[in-house]
Amino acid sequence: MKSISELTQENPIVRNYGTQHEIDSRHEAVPRVTSSDAINHINFIFAELCAAFPAWRNTFHNQTELNDAKRSWVKGLIEADVTDLVLIKSGLKKARASESDFFPSVGKFISWCHSNDDFLLPDAEFAFRSLPIYMAGFRNEIPAPTLAAFDQIGKPAIRKKNERDVFKLFKYSYEIVCKKVKSNKPIDDLLIKPLPKPKSKKLSPKMVEAKRSRVLDQIKARKKELWG
Repeated sequence: MKSISELTQENPIVRNYGTQHEIDSRHEAVPRVTSSDAINHINFIFAELCAAFPAWRNTFHNQTELNDAKRSWVKGLIEADVTDLVLIKSGLKKARASESDFFPSVGKFISWCHSNDDFLLPDAEFAFRSLPIYMAGFRNEIPAPTLAAFDQIGKPAIRKKNERDVFKLFKYSYEIVCKKVKSNKPIDDLLIKPLPKPKSKKLSPKMVEAKRSRVLDQIKARKKELWG
């Protein structure tokens, strides 16, 4: 009987890319990837997926089919903006939890990568329920990602549209915000900055004393009302 190590090395994907230890050491030091890096990471993704889905040989019968699939996946990942290692690892986590034995499609893997579950982000429908709170001006009651999505639309535009059209805009904006959050990118630039408070007029010492006297008079009058 062959050892796990021997069986692993028979996998052409792992053989071409390295052992799991080599893969981990190669990627843990890289916190973020770019679009071009999707090509470099495709073997890492395939090695992980082949380990998670034992029936992968039913999908790829030879090296040619495997190479064609990799090229298609690279295009799909770049088009879907799945180029960040944080997103990729999130998708792989979902893959390992899948009950299927068969290799997923690139579309399925992309949906796993874009899932909000690991980032404690509600779905767009739930987040949109904060619309009345946003329009009422209670910004501190709304999570930052939801607030940023509304700010990208703006109150004037929201007032001019019906709820259905506003939701379409919000959903598009919210997806962009969530991508930034899941890629560990700041979203402060998407939030409307509050206007600076006007500087209070500097009072002269005479005016300060007069104000203090009025406050003391008010306190005395209040005490007299309460206790006589």
